[in-house]
Amino acid sequence: MKPILFTLGALLISLVGYSQRVNYPPAPSSIYVPYGNILSDQMKSTLWSDDISSPANWSFTNSSVPVNDWTVEADSTIVSLSGPFQSTTSSNGFLVFISDTIQNSTSDAYAEYSGSPIDLTGQANVRIQFEQQFISDSNQRTVEVSSDGMTWIPFVISDGLTATGARIDDLASIDISSVAGNASNVLFRFQYSGTQDGYWAIDDIEIRSMDSVDLRAVSVDWGTTGAWGVRMPYYSVVYSQIQPIEFCVVARNDGLLNVDTATYSVSIPVVSFDAVDTFSIQTDEFDTICSTTPFTPTNPGAYQVEQMIVSSSTEQNLINNSYPLTKFNVLDGNWIEYARDDLITGIQGGLTRFGELGDGWEVGNVFDIFQPDYCSLMEVQLHPSAPENINLHGKLYRIDSLTGDFILEDQTLDYTVQSWDLGQTIYLNFTGASLLQANTSYLLTVGTYNASDSSEVIIATSGKSEPNTSFLLHEGWTTQIYYLTETPMVRMMFNPEGLDEYQSNFNFNISPNPANKSTTLSFELPATSKIVFELIDLSGKTVNQIESMQFAEGKNQYSLKTPDLLNGVYFVKFTSDFGSTTKRIVIQH
Repeated sequence: MKPILFTLGALLISLVGYSQRVNYPPAPSSIYVPYGNILSDQMKSTLWSDDISSPANWSFTNSSVPVNDWTVEADSTIVSLSGPFQSTTSSNGFLVFISDTIQNSTSDAYAEYSGSPIDLTGQANVRIQFEQQFISDSNQRTVEVSSDGMTWIPFVISDGLTATGARIDDLASIDISSVAGNASNVLFRFQYSGTQDGYWAIDDIEIRSMDSVDLRAVSVDWGTTGAWGVRMPYYSVVYSQIQPIEFCVVARNDGLLNVDTATYSVSIPVVSFDAVDTFSIQTDEFDTICSTTPFTPTNPGAYQVEQMIVSSSTEQNLINNSYPLTKFNVLDGNWIEYARDDLITGIQGGLTRFGELGDGWEVGNVFDIFQPDYCSLMEVQLHPSAPENINLHGKLYRIDSLTGDFILEDQTLDYTVQSWDLGQTIYLNFTGASLLQANTSYLLTVGTYNASDSSEVIIATSGKSEPNTSFLLHEGWTTQIYYLTETPMVRMMFNPEGLDEYQSNFNFNISPNPANKSTTLSFELPATSKIVFELIDLSGKTVNQIESMQFAEGKNQYSLKTPDLLNGVYFVKFTSDFGSTTKRIVIQH
């Protein structure tokens, strides 16, 4: 197939960092179906909490017009220009501010806790924390705390002076001891002010006691850095694509004291791998610490990675110093997935079509290729709620190393989704032999040319994606490209060992392909020979073998019956006295 340049429409692109990296805006939240994001228990003493399940505990005041911008909502997709708000308990309600400045208003509004005053007598050192999400902009976001209901002391979340456009999706943690420590009548409120369109979502608020020394592992960042220039995790790694795997942790010092000496350890017990690095961190600060020793698997297998941060000073508890195990598989053999979605956890959410009725769209992931190989097949995990009879196709783009353009290299046949496909993996086979180049990045997508209902949940997601590593391509009046914060379950697959379907010997051909109840195998022989046909599934198992038959020199045909086969991709292996060859066949009843 001749490469086709995928045009970027009217998008303004700016190159940053690596020459081919392009900044695209985040996808609108309307395309996401949320999944639960369970945060690890911080295991501090919780003195007070509110999960926003009772709106009566909150009152709102607003000086902007015409609407009251603070509300209690339960729809996690209500936030704009970002993924869904993934708090631990978003489904039972959360606070959200959505600006009305699009109507030329200035926003200045409060969400105040109006329940019973909070008694913190005897607690000299306290901290307020909450799950939040917003896009960094020129608006101000502040928590105000009072011990008497009259004097309010502000604690700034975003000052509006450092507007990066980045999505902030974290657990905010603020030392409020100067106001609330030992106070018997503590109140607090959230203030949003500014003139720019924006939002702020808040949930699961807690007030906790503070220890003198308390480190917390907020999150981990792991994966391999390739041509695209972003460290990306691969939950299923093809052995031929093995590269050093890097590990980092985002640490937070929640204690009262600075920590001058702490250790970050990475351990993989199954292979006796251990790496230890030292660091220091100031009180009330975040920092990213990366291990100086990457891990390169030497054998296929399942790997579990333990990561921990520990201060040299005594901590009261160490539960929040580690992060849930990082798990990934390194596999070798027949048809192994090269997957960036979290296969181990399974389906966690989904993506709907985006745009007007009849628009086309594609979603998928960037993959780094380190060694050349043929990609002849792709996997797609459908959401259990996906519609029947929708036509899907896959595309493979090479990312130009200089411009960042997506250049179409290959695409698959159309696939019509049937009832038995819902919640299952489907296989899409490419029309050509796509030789992937070493040290090159590719974008693999699945989509449709003409979607009919924007409410349909189609492609499953699992895990999170770094910005500009998973994409939505929307084709309406113009082509628009967005990055996704959820990882579509779209995967590469390489040729299995021992099956070379691109051998041209014998002019072996299958038609029709896709096949329904039967198909014709045509081939040429240099002389009379016995022939054996084998039908092989994706695991490499022979599901049907036609007994040896004699065929004459020259052109020959054989009718292969396939009514008992399930829909999917198989291989027909042709073996003669003069050699063998293999071709793919798609069964589609």
